[in-house]
Amino acid sequence: MSPRSAPPAPAAPESPTTGLAALGVCVEGDRVLLLRRRREPYAGLWSLPGGKPEAGEGLAEACRRELGEELGVPASVDGLRLLVSETLLGAEGEAPADVAVAAGEPARPGQWVLAVFACRVPPGAVLPAEAAWFPAAALPEAGMIATDRRFISDALDPRPYAAFRRLAARLRAGQPVLLTYA
Repeated sequence: MSPRSAPPAPAAPESPTTGLAALGVCVEGDRVLLLRRRREPYAGLWSLPGGKPEAGEGLAEACRRELGEELGVPASVDGLRLLVSETLLGAEGEAPADVAVAAGEPARPGQWVLAVFACRVPPGAVLPAEAAWFPAAALPEAGMIATDRRFISDALDPRPYAAFRRLAARLRAGQPVLLTYA
């Protein structure tokens, strides 16, 4: 068979989405700042502000810039609190219950590495309508990205390495442990 008459190569399977993002946990007293997302996935849900780094930008810089863009006020980044891996879409391409996929877009496996920073905004800053302060102990039960609730809990735990200690305790007790946020 000549090269001209060879059958076409099968299409390569669609590769998983991978990404890197920086999120900010802004705290004022006992309250946490959340932002209602405007775009998919998660459009309409409350989430931590943040986004993707631009070319050549460090994660702390990306967090500061994204918070400034989304909140319209300068934010200070006080330090990295968590570095996590999050699966946005299931292995079979189905969206978990808390992920809304835009109409007409196929669900694709997605893996993100998220850097979660402790941040502050100026006291009394005027924030956009889609931003609101919530008591850390009473975050919205519905309408919030489930993994962000866990990120906030872990990021606000004052004990160093508290999340790792919880994992170690589960392992010692023979309980199953999922090491990525899914």
